[in-house]
Amino acid sequence: MKEMKNELIEGKSGLIVPGLNAVDGESQVVIMAHGFGSQKRGHTPLFMTRGLKAAGFGVYGFDFPAHGDSPLEGGEMTMEHCVESYAVAEVRARELAPEAEILYFGSSFGAYTTLLYLADRPHEGKKAFLRSAAIDMPKLIWQIAAEEGKTFERDGCCDLTYYNRPFRLTRAFCEDMGWYNVFERYQKGSTQLLMIHGEEDSTASPEAARRFAKEKGAELIMVPRAEHRLMEPGNPERALQAAIDFFRRQD
Repeated sequence: MKEMKNELIEGKSGLIVPGLNAVDGESQVVIMAHGFGSQKRGHTPLFMTRGLKAAGFGVYGFDFPAHGDSPLEGGEMTMEHCVESYAVAEVRARELAPEAEILYFGSSFGAYTTLLYLADRPHEGKKAFLRSAAIDMPKLIWQIAAEEGKTFERDGCCDLTYYNRPFRLTRAFCEDMGWYNVFERYQKGSTQLLMIHGEEDSTASPEAARRFAKEKGAELIMVPRAEHRLMEPGNPERALQAAIDFFRRQD
């Protein structure tokens, strides 16, 4: 397997996006979007990248603002920057593989942002795999803020130190997310969606996932006795194989 290469790419707006290039002439290229507080070289993105590469897919990962190797800090993070990062990654993937089919893989916050990207931006891909999609992310972000209690109330921000990279969560970002409701923004259309979600997910609501799938025409795999990270024995492999089968399927 060709070594994955870190690189920095710049969008037309000047936004700098750290990329992870695992593309080597494949006919299908997956854009990999990580979860909140994770990064392009986080445990799940790397597991999925290696598995997809072994199955014959190219993969292009990237860091959201204030994550991984991004030069931006938490106070500079907006959802518009997150969606723009996705767009920059797709442009780079197309440069690397001019004839390839573009596909999308998003985990948790990355799945939520995938839906916003598909809803709001021009894109080429027709299939998106959503792992543990944080459909109700605007609600979740306020729950995270509430857990910080008086610090967030007093300062209008708090430092989250338990992620891969310390992250400053601001009131402005929490309020910004209120404009990004995927139930309102995402319209059922030409993109095929497959969701996989744990029945006992205590982070991203299984009920929200079921409602979204029903309203938007997405396929949904509910995994019994599984939590948000889908790390129970056999479940990482189950999610990977579901993505491979979905991406290979000829409809």
